[in-house]
Amino acid sequence: MVLTDEVQQDAYPPASMETAQAATENALYSNIDATRNDKPAGYPNDTYTNPNDKVAKTNGNGNKIGPAIVLKVMAGDKFNLRVSDWYRTNGATPGTPVNPLTELLSALTSGVATMSGGKTTQAELNNSGILSPGVLQFLNNTSNNYNTQKPKAFVNCILFDEQFKYVSSSSGFEQVGGDEVFTTHVRNDLPIDKSGYLYVYVSNETPNIDVYFDNLQVTHVRGALLETNEFYPFGLRMEMISYKSFKGDGYPVNKKLFTSQTLDDDLGWNTYQMKFRTMDPQIGRFLQIDPLAPQYVHNSTYAYAENDVIRAIDLEGLEKFIVTNRSFHPDATFGGGYSGDARNFTTQENKYTTSRIEQKINIDFTAKTYSANVRSDESHYPALGLTDKATPTQDFKQAEFTKNPNGTTSFDLQTSYAGDNPLFPGKVDMIDVKTNMSLTITGKDNQFLSIGANMKGDNFPAAESYIRDANGTAVFIGVAPIPKGGNVTDIIGNNNRPMFTTGFNIELNKSGNFSGKVIYDGVKYPIPQWNKFSEETPTKR
Repeated sequence: MVLTDEVQQDAYPPASMETAQAATENALYSNIDATRNDKPAGYPNDTYTNPNDKVAKTNGNGNKIGPAIVLKVMAGDKFNLRVSDWYRTNGATPGTPVNPLTELLSALTSGVATMSGGKTTQAELNNSGILSPGVLQFLNNTSNNYNTQKPKAFVNCILFDEQFKYVSSSSGFEQVGGDEVFTTHVRNDLPIDKSGYLYVYVSNETPNIDVYFDNLQVTHVRGALLETNEFYPFGLRMEMISYKSFKGDGYPVNKKLFTSQTLDDDLGWNTYQMKFRTMDPQIGRFLQIDPLAPQYVHNSTYAYAENDVIRAIDLEGLEKFIVTNRSFHPDATFGGGYSGDARNFTTQENKYTTSRIEQKINIDFTAKTYSANVRSDESHYPALGLTDKATPTQDFKQAEFTKNPNGTTSFDLQTSYAGDNPLFPGKVDMIDVKTNMSLTITGKDNQFLSIGANMKGDNFPAAESYIRDANGTAVFIGVAPIPKGGNVTDIIGNNNRPMFTTGFNIELNKSGNFSGKVIYDGVKYPIPQWNKFSEETPTKR
């Protein structure tokens, strides 16, 4: 969705019917030349335009529809209209009205097709009959709500939404004035409830009385909504249900579309140009290998958001920082015959470092955006030859960037994940882990990443948390060994047992990546030494 605070009004010139203005008025209105007529005897002098020699003549046996205009409108817009009418009955009683359905449908299909920007054609609208139900409803409403002592002649406005459905709340009509009474119709701030096509026109269905209209004028007051975009899962725009305000020439085209990435549609290329890679939304794949592929061996090197577009997005093809939280069982067997992960604490990511649940949170301080996904490696029951993969869930109570009073930027996170053993018969309790974390870029030249974190949950099985920069360098945040006496029954219930609490700084280089040192309690540790403290921590106490 694209919004604006710009105030814009398009005040179209009146359909004066004067021949000197024919070129301009024909470009904006329809039925100008067909209904132009000299002012009849007795028609009052109208000073709204000068000269005032011509008017629009309408009649149920001739031109039932007079000057008309189609506008492309957006929800929240408003419009004003003005038009004058005059007629003389010469003592005649209005005859039986002639249904204008055919003429109105023809006028609408032509006007809407022109304003649709290629979404449809006049032939498609005609053949589908999609406008007919709405037009019939509108005409029936006029038939049931008019003064039969006067000509069945109106100033009308009818709105169809982007799916060409009739919008009654933004449609209406007003009957002409009295016999030989010069009547000016003025309506302001009429609301547009849905984006679509507004048709404003004058009409006369009475066959034995001519009704004359003059100076139809419409002002389009644009609202805040400029554009709405709907997408297929990988970012291909759904053209038929994505709407744009008709802004004309001179306005920049919005190229920031799916997940605010730049669409390159030159020469029909239609790819998203992300910071590090190019993504084709038609196939949902990047065209280049993931620069972080060595850290994501479980994932295709060309996949977008690990193919999990329901729960994840790929912000730049490469994120600033990636926080990983993982639960794993360090033994070869989990108990009850189920296989464990048979490993120690590590920041490695390969086929040997499996986990019961793995959560990754991608954090971009530059774009002030984040994304996350959660997954599981396969569970095995060797005795019966069973293999399956869990479908873990994640939740975020807080995930926001904050500009602090001292000028620093923080990302505050409260997240949790949960998952069960898919091979275990019946419903079982899940592994529950909750992580609170605050990341702040500090220092005069943004030379530190300050991390404060704590993890709570079942405290079974073991868990680890680490952060990786865009170059792939990883730093342990904390580890949670299985406590003495801990076993699988500890996952029963939604627990909040303390697992670890920590706080430290990582030095950053000018590129915003880790420069090699962790600062804890005033002491600097090389990253390999810092990570070794966690790697050598026993996974079971």
